Amino acid sequence: MAGKLKEIKRSFGKKNVSIKADFDLSFLDTYAGVTKVKNTMEGKILQVTGEDVAENMIRDLVPRGFVRKFELEEPSLTDIFIEKVGAVYE
Repeated sequence: MAGKLKEIKRSFGKKNVSIKADFDLSFLDTYAGVTKVKNTMEGKILQVTGEDVAENMIRDLVPRGFVRKFELEEPSLTDIFIEKVGAVYE
């Protein structure tokens, strides 16, 4: 079952990037390849179209200041469900 979950997450294509930094991250709201933006107390969680977007993003972030966290993650099954179905059912 775990193998199938990983396969589902990888086949989705989109990734989540969690960023915490000591500078304004608002320029990422309209960054090429960003499909969703969630602001947090310390930074942002962005949904991106692929690893190449995250790679370009870190290159653009580093010259701007200190990046405390930059983490690329597979989307959750909830994220995938919402994207595919379009609603949350609880």
